[in-house]
Amino acid sequence: MQSERWWQDSSVTAELFTKPKSFEFIQATRLLRHDSSRTVSSSWSDHFKFETSFNLNFPATEIENLELTDERIYITNLIVGLTGIQGALPYTYTNKIKQAPRQQRAETKEFLSLFNHKLTAQYVDS
Repeated sequence: MQSERWWQDSSVTAELFTKPKSFEFIQATRLLRHDSSRTVSSSWSDHFKFETSFNLNFPATEIENLELTDERIYITNLIVGLTGIQGALPYTYTNKIKQAPRQQRAETKEFLSLFNHKLTAQYVDS
């Protein structure tokens, strides 16, 4: 017996934005990188803003957060970066940043984000 409606219109990128934790980081980045709705610019990473979490727990997934704002994709990853459980900075530095006042923590996060973005983009390229 043949099914009446076996084909469903679904988009993998739409599912990625609704359930980002069910995708691997590299897989998600490559899907968004090659999305046909994006305009081509000098570098693919211009459409992204990679951030790293200050979370020091064991990561259950590779993506902590994924947002699309102002035609830019913000991805907070848990696998590569300067801070976090798998980061290059020592545990005490990450813990000190995590316990800092909100304003100071935001400023430090923005500063480290300059390095995290480039580091993560090179990781995805490799």
